[in-house]
Amino acid sequence: MARSSSDSDTKLRATDIVVLTVIPSELEAVLRALSIDVGRSQKLKSGTVYWRGSVKSERAKCAYHCVVGCVGRPGNGDAAEIAGEFIRDFRPRFVMLAGIAAGIRGRTKIGHVVVSTTVYAYELGAVVRRGGKPLFTPRPNVSSLPHGINQDLAPYLVRARGMTFPAFAAPTPPEGKRSEYAAHVADNVTVIEGAVASGEKLLRDPEFLKELRLHGHGRIEAGDMEAAGLVQACTRFQVPWLVVRGISDFGDEFKDDHFQPFAATTSALVATDFLRQGLELLPTPATQGSRRKAPRVSGDRIIGLQSVRHNLPRPDYETFVGRRADLDDIVRRLAPYPKSQYSLICIDGTGGVGKSALALRTAYHFVENARTIPKDERFEQIIWTSAKVAYLTSSGIRYRPRASRTMEDILRSICVFFDREDLMSKDDQYRLEVIYQNLAKRRSLLIVDNLETILDEQVEAFVREVIAPTKVLMTSRNRIDMAYPVRLQGLGLNDTKALILQHGQARSLDITESEISQLHRATGGVPLAIYWSLGLRYLGKPFCEILEVLKVPESDLTRFCFEEILKRITDTPAYSAFIALACFPVDANIKGIAATADLTEAQCEGAVGQLEVLSLVNRKLDGKERGGRRFLLPTLAKVFAHGMLDKNALTRSFYFKRLISYLKSVGIRTQGAYYWRYGTYELYDDGENLRHMLPAIYAYGTAEDVFGLTNAVCDYLDYIGDWSSLIDACNEAIGYAESLSDSDAIANFSSTLGWYFIHQHRLDEAMQNLRRALDCYTTKPNSEGRCVVLHRISACHRKLNNYQAASLCCAEALEIASELKSGDLRALVMLELGKLERDRKQWFAAKQFFSEVGAWYEARAAQSPSDEVLSRSIWGHLASLVVGRLDAGMAVEVAELHEARTLCLKSLEFFFTHGSKSYFATLQFRLAKLNLALADPGRAAEYATTALQWFQQLGMSEDIEFIRQFLAVLPRNAAVLLNDV
Repeated sequence: MARSSSDSDTKLRATDIVVLTVIPSELEAVLRALSIDVGRSQKLKSGTVYWRGSVKSERAKCAYHCVVGCVGRPGNGDAAEIAGEFIRDFRPRFVMLAGIAAGIRGRTKIGHVVVSTTVYAYELGAVVRRGGKPLFTPRPNVSSLPHGINQDLAPYLVRARGMTFPAFAAPTPPEGKRSEYAAHVADNVTVIEGAVASGEKLLRDPEFLKELRLHGHGRIEAGDMEAAGLVQACTRFQVPWLVVRGISDFGDEFKDDHFQPFAATTSALVATDFLRQGLELLPTPATQGSRRKAPRVSGDRIIGLQSVRHNLPRPDYETFVGRRADLDDIVRRLAPYPKSQYSLICIDGTGGVGKSALALRTAYHFVENARTIPKDERFEQIIWTSAKVAYLTSSGIRYRPRASRTMEDILRSICVFFDREDLMSKDDQYRLEVIYQNLAKRRSLLIVDNLETILDEQVEAFVREVIAPTKVLMTSRNRIDMAYPVRLQGLGLNDTKALILQHGQARSLDITESEISQLHRATGGVPLAIYWSLGLRYLGKPFCEILEVLKVPESDLTRFCFEEILKRITDTPAYSAFIALACFPVDANIKGIAATADLTEAQCEGAVGQLEVLSLVNRKLDGKERGGRRFLLPTLAKVFAHGMLDKNALTRSFYFKRLISYLKSVGIRTQGAYYWRYGTYELYDDGENLRHMLPAIYAYGTAEDVFGLTNAVCDYLDYIGDWSSLIDACNEAIGYAESLSDSDAIANFSSTLGWYFIHQHRLDEAMQNLRRALDCYTTKPNSEGRCVVLHRISACHRKLNNYQAASLCCAEALEIASELKSGDLRALVMLELGKLERDRKQWFAAKQFFSEVGAWYEARAAQSPSDEVLSRSIWGHLASLVVGRLDAGMAVEVAELHEARTLCLKSLEFFFTHGSKSYFATLQFRLAKLNLALADPGRAAEYATTALQWFQQLGMSEDIEFIRQFLAVLPRNAAVLLNDV
């Protein structure tokens, strides 16, 4: 006998899951699968009977509380009514429909189980008159499985392929039908993913489903009379759902009295197995903690423990990760006037970056903290309406059939929230007045999710007119000028790590630190891309393959994020700027984008502005740029853009050639053998672009482009201290020059290699490269080149303590400089002579040479081009004479020590941001020695540590040994400080 239960008693009992059936055989199978006694039913005041039970979840490591019900009659109308009643009274977190359905002969067998990823409501349509006759035009409604359930179902289906259930009795074939039963009746449970066609027809035509599959929906596997009604109710109340159907017939003459209970049993087995092994209901803010005190219910809406009326969807995250600053900013802007003047706030960003999740987290912040938030800042009601039309799963892009995409849809959602659906039959003006009055009565938060997909311009006008105390929070891929912007980019590495670990641990995924870093780089920290990747990992795809999929331009992920929005700007300057920016390996300023896209800078400003509005470009925020604001594409946007470039070789060549031309304009100021002394600092901003562009320069540029820009790359790599890459670039250029028999280029890069080998104390290799360069400049006369190489050969001899040979090289180089009447070349050689005299401990002569070089550059400081690096190094060279005397054990006045330290610091100020890191490190070493002599061992240790780090990075072996010897004699207290440093 059914026991009556009052509504208030019912609501005191927590319910996680509602399982609905339609006919008695389905009910019996579900109750048996859940071990529920059919005699322990209870009854609502309406007379509806239900059963309570529980199921232990292996996924969630907890027991779910279940309610089982039976519709009693077939039909979508009854199914919608009973489902709505159960949802209102029990407030479940998940609703399942389990039972039987018709299948397609040849595609399914009796007893196979279809798990719906889609419900296809085929009855809907319109009657139009054509040719004087009424004609029915189908307008089917397609409902895709909710995202969170789909995420649970995908791995479950993988597991179910090899799954066996406890033995059950299949129908025994009658005499003479054994072969037919073997062909069309299952001998074990098989789970099939597909669409369920749902209408009001009892299917007795075996061709009907085949026709629907052919002309309606290509994934139809079963047909029933209740799924569409259940989905309608669940969609209205925003409750996740799943339909599980056992095949009991094919709509033809192949029948057996045992088929229905057999199919009901297989359906119940799969349904309950999914509850145990597949479903993971994450705790929501409303369900976490104690459930002893039930929330109040008003109409169809739940009022939480803090009395905030809302219709918020349940979050699909366990704990919200990151975005703390953004969340705090939004909460501040949602404060009432005069605390905040903003009534409209828009969270914008590229697809999948987490806009909806942040909006939902904001809403739940006000729900969860209503008792502690100051009274004037609380919201009494929060209304959620979503225009999201699609969502991404690990098995593809799914579409929502009932997104709010028009003004009518938005108003209907609000009217439903206020329990005033009658307003939809009223005229527009009256309806709007009532809605505005309701919003003005209480402090309300109206959330419009995915505003960019709304097709009706009236919606923007509507939200503008909403008056205090109501606030409007929107999410959009487009930036909305009328709203306060909260602009989202990808998560940082730490937040990405937290997100991956949380999601991975919930699914028992073992993910290494290295994989986390790689996934962060590949996804750009976009949460949707991270979830999608982890979903693929859960399905068994190797990590290396996932990284490759993330590079595929036309993957479901990149299409979901960018395909629709880029259609809006095709054949516009914004599209050209988007493709141009994708060609830059790192980032670019307006000048660079304009040059590459063949736009004027004014056109480019507007185009980039439009890309910012569409969240297709990010602005660099570090503030270090010299050449103006810099922009970059999100990681996945760049992947998509390169896919578009790859479709047309001519287009790709056009953009890359223009980019090379731009890089030449910033990376090459003058050519010649003395180029390396005339670097332009503007190239530092595009240095990373340059170094990563070298393969493209070889592919699309001329030999002149390759050699000129390789010189610029070497300049940049010297500045950042990456000599390993610098040496590789020189060797590659030499190989290319040899293939062209270009002796000037061979000489240039051999000379450059020799110079850096000298600093690394690889003196034999240095001399070999320098002599090769000298031979080239002699065979094909190049006096400037000979002068530079002779000065470098002198330095190599000096390092070998072969001072006489060094002097002869300098003498020959000076003679060439005089013939060329080049004061800069003469200063270069004079500097080497000063170093030579310094190493011979001829301090006075060395000072004369250094002072003469300094005077030369001081006299022409305003001239250009100028060897600024050399001129700024002179102060450090003068200081080196004092350091040299200290090293020689000579007495040095305290005043001289202070003066030398001042000179080093003056030089160091320049080399902090310019020039070679080798000289930067050398200055640090000299300062360490001077500070030790000035009785400041702590400061000496700091300088020495910095110098050692750079010497090691640059591979300067001799200097590494010298500084280690220095560190070994530091006083004990300085050594302690050194360890701290």
